[in-house]
Amino acid sequence: MSRVRDMAPITDGEYINFQINMNYAINNLGYIRFNIYLDASGNTFAIDSNGAPIENRLVIEMAYTYPHIDEVTQLPVEGYTIYTFDDGSTWGEYNNQHSMYWYWLSGMYPKVIDQLT
Repeated sequence: MSRVRDMAPITDGEYINFQINMNYAINNLGYIRFNIYLDASGNTFAIDSNGAPIENRLVIEMAYTYPHIDEVTQLPVEGYTIYTFDDGSTWGEYNNQHSMYWYWLSGMYPKVIDQLT
């Protein structure tokens, strides 16, 4: 887990390209605001837990759960990332779904929409 205000680099070996961009934003902008899209052209926004589009949203917390085997059921549990925004809403996605989403970090130019990998 990493909090933007901690300014700690994100380095867990997952989502390498996304981490590089997030670290750039933290170190150069001091915050992370991003858009999450359902398409590579950036026309359709993903929706947060409150039903609002994820557009220019300030991230206050990120948490990642690694894939693992549940101790009780002995079933595999997929890795999961969840983002908390400044209004208290959240958005999350499982590792096997990340290729369904694209993002742009506000303040990074030229504006390039990248796949969430």
